[in-house]
Order: sequence, then C-alpha cells, then structure tokens
Amino acid sequence: MMKQDESMINKQSKHIEEPARVEELPSFTLAGISTVTTNAAEISGNGKIGKLLNNFIHTALAIN
Repeated sequence: MMKQDESMINKQSKHIEEPARVEELPSFTLAGISTVTTNAAEISGNGKIGKLLNNFIHTALAIN
C-alpha cells in the first residue's frame, strides 16, 4: 500500500459520522430464509442463491 493511500485511510478513520437521530421503536419479530454460499459455487452453476430466491418467491414468505 502506498503512503498516500495510508494517509487517506487514517484521515477517513478519524472522522466518525454520528447518526442524525436515534429512535427507539417497539420490538417486532422478523422471519426469513438464509443460505451460506461462496462466489465459486455461484459461478459454477451449483449456487444456492437462485434456489433460495425461487423458494422465497414460491412460498408464503413473499408477501404481496
């Protein structure tokens, strides 16, 4: 890494942006589906994301 790149990273990391506001909301439940995959698996045609999306679209999880 070049020294110029390092100095830019250091300058950026010193500045922490605070949120404009924080709101506390009542709790709620989230439900969903997930999978674990790799870029190599997705590229090879044995990926899981397409199957996961298909499952999501064709089940009651997809709310209209």
